[in-house]
Amino acid sequence: MRPPDTRPGGIESVDQSDMYRTVTKSSSVTRLAACLTVWLMLGMLLTACSSQSNGGPAAEMYSQQGQNQSQSARIAGPLTNADELATRAPDQTIILNDGTIGHPRGRPVKVGMLLPLTGRGSEVGQALFQAGQLAMFEAADDNFVLIPRDTNGTPEGAQAAMASLLAENVELILGPLFSSSVGAVKAMAVDAGVNMIAFTTDWRQATPAGSGRIGTPGGSGVYVMGILPFSQVDRIIAYAASRGLGRLGILAPESTYADIVVETAIRAAPSYGVDITKITRYPDDVEDLRPVVEGFTDYPARQAKLKAVVSELSARTDTASRQALRQLRGADTYGEPPYDAALIVDGGQRISIIGPLLPFFDIDPRVVQLLGTGIWDDPNILREPTLEGAWFASPAPAQREKFSRDYQQTFGSAPPRIATIGYDAVALAAVLARRNVDFYTDEKEIRDAAWTSRIYRSDVLTNPNGCAGTDGIFRFRPSGLVERGLAVIEIDDTGFQVLDPARNTFEEIVY
Repeated sequence: MRPPDTRPGGIESVDQSDMYRTVTKSSSVTRLAACLTVWLMLGMLLTACSSQSNGGPAAEMYSQQGQNQSQSARIAGPLTNADELATRAPDQTIILNDGTIGHPRGRPVKVGMLLPLTGRGSEVGQALFQAGQLAMFEAADDNFVLIPRDTNGTPEGAQAAMASLLAENVELILGPLFSSSVGAVKAMAVDAGVNMIAFTTDWRQATPAGSGRIGTPGGSGVYVMGILPFSQVDRIIAYAASRGLGRLGILAPESTYADIVVETAIRAAPSYGVDITKITRYPDDVEDLRPVVEGFTDYPARQAKLKAVVSELSARTDTASRQALRQLRGADTYGEPPYDAALIVDGGQRISIIGPLLPFFDIDPRVVQLLGTGIWDDPNILREPTLEGAWFASPAPAQREKFSRDYQQTFGSAPPRIATIGYDAVALAAVLARRNVDFYTDEKEIRDAAWTSRIYRSDVLTNPNGCAGTDGIFRFRPSGLVERGLAVIEIDDTGFQVLDPARNTFEEIVY
């Protein structure tokens, strides 16, 4: 999925006093209606994520953030003054307010959120933050603290915002949005021992976690939460094969996204008995798509073949030849298309051009099944009539309808498609923070602790049972990539219809 087009400006700067927010649930707070997402997440996460065999019992969970040994440790403990949570102490020394070592319990769990709240992408950034606020109302306890920071939509702004969050001693980073911003800050997160769940769709930013100081599953990594093309391509090819479609054509621009779609299709197709019979690529900045689609459809060759057949039949005088000649009147080409399914790796404005050009060059969508990826998960695509009957793989729309209604009712506008990622990320963080446990027993345990927060430790985030969210089930793999359960969607004149539902559970796997 590509993030919606955005433009800078138009949104007031976020006041710094609003940048540190807590939500306390009490009888005076009007709570939003409970979403199915949260109940599924509570059931799955509190059961699955607290039963990690490698991480020890839940009572051992703690939330110490450390620096490299050459630097001073940072405290996330039960300090009475919230401003002192960022106070640095000498290396390997943890001293609470009264100068003693205590038993941190019920202390704030601080999660940072890096978003473009101003500048480039600010409309999307504001929507992601608002979606996160909905998740807090639904899933967070009193001890959960969400700290947003504005990246200004630039790598430099992201670095400044990340430094601010690390000074706050956050235990998990959500965001940033743009790939360039993720690349600019991920080394900072890894050095500080803080896991990061990025909202980008750039799979190249994923970074497997390292190991903790004492060898326990720890260390930090970068997890990419955007809806990625890998599973989409595999899902749609598998479904097409199950419907008897065995010859696949691919039309794709020369872009990074399209590269991975094409590569994935080439790898996946043989395992489903599908032959790739045509691949046509074109410059990503192409202005005239007519010759591109003409070549993809083999229109000149099929037209030339028609002329040859007509010429041959015209030279004959028998009844059968004359009858065949009459049947070819009005035809533009002769012979079957070079494929029985066509994967179109494009969206937005260009799909509204490609769509009508396919029948213009004699590819009948009623004969050739059109296939797409998650970039077709956009209501604007319903305006193109030639795509009626086309299929693509994506999270089922019905799963996010409740979120969309709550968002619109609360904020007065429809959420952008990507907003569900902000909701699911904050809901995941909030649910994991709900466990109220003892963290330390003595000074030595603190001193020997692994870098990374055990609440958000990598083996917790990569629980193979996964989580249920507004976009269906998902789980993070040890590679840092997200895997999702996807439905097969058909486009019709009434909207998006589910042809084949997404699975609702992940089978246990061995890494």
